[in-house]
Amino acid sequence: MRGFVAFGICLLAGSALADPLSEYQAKVEKLADDALTPALENHPEHWTKISMRYSFHIDPSGRIHDIRIVSAVPNRWVEDTVRHALTFLKLPPVPDAVMRLTHMEGADAEAQLILAKKKSDYEKLVKEAHR
Repeated sequence: MRGFVAFGICLLAGSALADPLSEYQAKVEKLADDALTPALENHPEHWTKISMRYSFHIDPSGRIHDIRIVSAVPNRWVEDTVRHALTFLKLPPVPDAVMRLTHMEGADAEAQLILAKKKSDYEKLVKEAHR
C-alpha cells in the first residue's frame, strides 16, 4: 500500500494563482513521488510502515533547499533516504507568473507521505494523519 496523502505548495493566496499554481503543484508532486517512492520501495527490508510530513523550499531555478522532516513513525534510514532523494531532485523552475504574484524568491512545499506493507497499517496511518 502506498500513497501521498497530501501535497501542497504553500502559495495559496488567491484564485489568480490557481492555474499556474495547480500546474506547477502537479509537476512537483509527480516528480517528488517518482523520486521518493522507488527509493523507499526498492529497500523494503528497512521499513514496515512510513508516515511523515516533510517540507522544503524550491528556489527559482527548481533546486530544493531547507528540507524538514517530521516522522510519525521514526526511522532514520527512511528520513535519510527521503532527504537524499529530495536533495538531488531537480524540479522545473518556479513559473514567473507565480513568482510575480506572490512576491517570493521561489516556492515552499509540504507533503505527507504514507507507505505501509499491510493494508491495515496503511489505513490506520491515514486515519492518524487526518487527526
